[in-house]
Amino acid sequence: MRAQPDSYVVYGSVPWNTPRLTEQNLAASLGAIQRVLYVEPPITPATPFRFGLRRETRPLLRALVDRRVRRAGPVHAFRPLTLPPRGSALARRLSRPLVQAQVRWAVRRLRMRRPVALWAHANALRGAAREVLSVYLVKDWLEAGGALVGQSESEIAAARREMWDAADIICVTSTELQRTLRRRGYDSTLLKHGFHADLAELYDAPAPAEYRDLPRPLLAYAGRIDGRLDYDLLGEVADRRASGSIVLVGPVSPRVPKAALQRLAARPNVHLLGPRGRSELPPYLAAADCNLLPYEEGEWSRHGSPLKLWDYLYAGPPIVGTGYGALAEYPPPLVHFVSGADAVVEAIRSAVEEDDGREARRRLALENSWDVRASALDGLVHQAVAERAGPEAMARAA
Repeated sequence: MRAQPDSYVVYGSVPWNTPRLTEQNLAASLGAIQRVLYVEPPITPATPFRFGLRRETRPLLRALVDRRVRRAGPVHAFRPLTLPPRGSALARRLSRPLVQAQVRWAVRRLRMRRPVALWAHANALRGAAREVLSVYLVKDWLEAGGALVGQSESEIAAARREMWDAADIICVTSTELQRTLRRRGYDSTLLKHGFHADLAELYDAPAPAEYRDLPRPLLAYAGRIDGRLDYDLLGEVADRRASGSIVLVGPVSPRVPKAALQRLAARPNVHLLGPRGRSELPPYLAAADCNLLPYEEGEWSRHGSPLKLWDYLYAGPPIVGTGYGALAEYPPPLVHFVSGADAVVEAIRSAVEEDDGREARRRLALENSWDVRASALDGLVHQAVAERAGPEAMARAA
């Protein structure tokens, strides 16, 4: 029987110590059952100096100088060096052997003998970890959101096809992504986002001080403030619920439509509070009267699923969402999924006045934690390895 994998190498699209995306959440939960190396996006010697002498420079300088594999909570993390400039295709091609060698060194350092590679984005480092199996995680329909990631649709599509062809397992975060890949000839497994169960007790903390003097009802959004949000819709809701408050909690993307955000923020009942750490955020959701998932309709949202949905569910208050078709899979009282300002305003009114779904929402969130997702992924990987080894090995694995 072929030996089963003993570890995971997770190639992340963002550094480890940033607000967690899907791959970071999976890596953290996988770390409870396997050894995990989280490979951060490569850094160039020039990267820290793009920001000048500012606070943002310090962690980048540390990453440049400290070449160790470091312990980062439940995982080990490592950031390879690459040649500048990162945006140059020639520099990336010349850097490939250098970055591959660094990843291989980190894998050896942790004595990973049969790792699984988990890719959260298209990458040229396939095989660097000498993985026994590769998993490609499709989180969004990037072809429809090139402006969000700063790449052209053709570049994204070519890189994605290459990864789909090379992956042993493709996992997707929504049923619509699964349908689209099937139409293109690729089988995939649905692996939805999950709830941060390790933070559950923090949802019972006191309401944030910023909420104390805000008029009610208080409508909250928590997450990245970027081009996915429907700013015109939020503005109309703010105008028609002028006696209440809208609160946006999260980092502002550098690619945000600035004029639209400025128009929204100019309203006296709209409050941008900035980002909060993952352990600080739960009471901002739990203490609201209604939590919003106010996304624009389009190809991106049709294929996607909001990462924060499960945290919203556990927080307790009713949820009103737009845009993301996946929200329709959770009928009221779990989520009020609607379209258009009239329907949103009415859904908010009825949800705030008549909601009785708090316990159902919390129960569903607890049943769908990131630990549950990681266990499902690990089982899928072990099954795939057993299938390769033949019927007898599959029987023993079962």
